[in-house]
Amino acid sequence: MSVSPNALMRAMVEVTKIRELLGDDDAQLVLDTIEGQTFAIELLDRIVEHVMADEALVRVGTERLKRLETRAEKWRNVATHIIQKLPAPYSQKLERPLYTASVRYHQGVTITDESLLPHDFFNKPTPDRRHIASFLNKGNELPGAELSNARPILTLRKE
Repeated sequence: MSVSPNALMRAMVEVTKIRELLGDDDAQLVLDTIEGQTFAIELLDRIVEHVMADEALVRVGTERLKRLETRAEKWRNVATHIIQKLPAPYSQKLERPLYTASVRYHQGVTITDESLLPHDFFNKPTPDRRHIASFLNKGNELPGAELSNARPILTLRKE
């Protein structure tokens, strides 16, 4: 039996009628009557089968997605390393028929002690890293934070 909206609606109307007729004093009698006189429980079984199958697909898909993201990140690191070894100016930007690869360096912020940061360097409950980076990049010192080593960021554009 398929789970059509019409079949589901009919079954729910029938369940409501049976519950109104029998009341809720004997739950087992009501359930047995619903199961024997309607397709509601069979529809429920089909719906639960769909839910379980979909959840299994989501689990498998999520695991696969994580593996693919990890693999892509490893290949991205290899590509970044190779491009960095090329002679200038190609070590910053390399144009190929299918893509353009460019490497820039990003200096992040390391929070050494959050309790030392002044309140105006917070964005709600967490430190505002952009504000802190901007402040530190101007040559200022800030207790509780410092600039990290610059790390390469690879950007790939399809041509």
